[in-house]
Amino acid sequence: MLTSTNAVFNGSLVSNAIEACGPGATLETILAHLINTPNSSVYDRAIDAVYNSTHVGGSLTHHIVDGHHGFLGAFEAASNALPNDSLPQEVCGTAVHLYKDLFSKMGLPLTTMTPGEYRGFSDWLAGTFGVSKHWVADLMQVNGMELFAAALGSAAIFFGLNHIDALQLFEIAGSLGIAGLVAGNPLSIICGALSLVLAWRIRKSGQEWSPAMLAFSRGLAATGGAIAVGSVLAGFAATGVVPAIITVGLMAVTGVTIRNFMGKPLPKIDSSSVLSADVIREACLKKLPSEEPASKKIIAEWLGQDFADEYSRKVNSIADKTGDVIDITTEVIDTRLIDRIMNRQWKAFSSPDEIVGDIFGERFAEEYRQFKAVTFPHMELATSPVTQSTEDIVRKEMGDDFANEYLRSRKGDSSL
Repeated sequence: MLTSTNAVFNGSLVSNAIEACGPGATLETILAHLINTPNSSVYDRAIDAVYNSTHVGGSLTHHIVDGHHGFLGAFEAASNALPNDSLPQEVCGTAVHLYKDLFSKMGLPLTTMTPGEYRGFSDWLAGTFGVSKHWVADLMQVNGMELFAAALGSAAIFFGLNHIDALQLFEIAGSLGIAGLVAGNPLSIICGALSLVLAWRIRKSGQEWSPAMLAFSRGLAATGGAIAVGSVLAGFAATGVVPAIITVGLMAVTGVTIRNFMGKPLPKIDSSSVLSADVIREACLKKLPSEEPASKKIIAEWLGQDFADEYSRKVNSIADKTGDVIDITTEVIDTRLIDRIMNRQWKAFSSPDEIVGDIFGERFAEEYRQFKAVTFPHMELATSPVTQSTEDIVRKEMGDDFANEYLRSRKGDSSL
């Protein structure tokens, strides 16, 4: 089942890929026919008066250069349309016209220029970077589809930041970067750059760059693959709504498949039910001091000092009383203790798995679920005698559920 984080990221990937190729153009045309209807009010005619009389800029750039399609220019034109109308009527008339223009093929301008200023800027950009004049015009304007794609990209960034997941932010940056550049979507380009900066800031100091580069490449490849499929099928998508939907579906399958194929394999532990402190350290990075603290301090910072003390006391107590050899190095933590503390502190959640996913992020939660699925750590009895049975001690110290699982794991271990 997809988590909300993965669902939002995949939605961002697909919507930005759609905007960058043929199906996006088809959807933009449909929206323009539905929403950007012909001028029907005096305010519409006033705002479009300059273009209708001069055709300055043509269909591609007149929103940039006619002076009446920026917010202030449009309101000024609408306010002069009638001598005795009210301010609310002028504001409403301006808003309705700009809303319709937002869903035109080109959309609304990021900024307005004179024809001469735009011509100079366009010539410089095309000459310096080799881009087309159409791409420059697209870069300078935002339509409804581009706004929606960038909004989903922003939501994906929020989830990555909320889970303190630098790798996810690097992946988002790669996805939004290539989609924004291919589509000429300025908002996606800005969001991609923001995601890259945020990933850089929360990335662990001294960490190798290879995971970050892999994550960035993963986002770039998944979105690029979806765009490639959409571009190849652009002619098919343009023949109608159903072909466009089929093309979008194939793009989504391509993008998600590439993401999964390039996903970093989760660590495998054959005979343990513990989480490494390194994983906790990465998840808790934002809350921890700059130095590298011991695992117990990491646990205390994130789950509280009481939990950290309970963890140490329980594990050491069992090891001392039973004589069992338990891995009590400061680099591991029993997942069942996480269950216990999470259930105590977050009763509104339906399961510990959901809590861990919400707090630590999906990548951490996936490890947690995998580790819980394997057997409890092997415990080998020492030769020294004990006054109580191991079962009684474990049941008293850890509770019935824990003791039952402990006994099942011992019975299943042929080495005992």
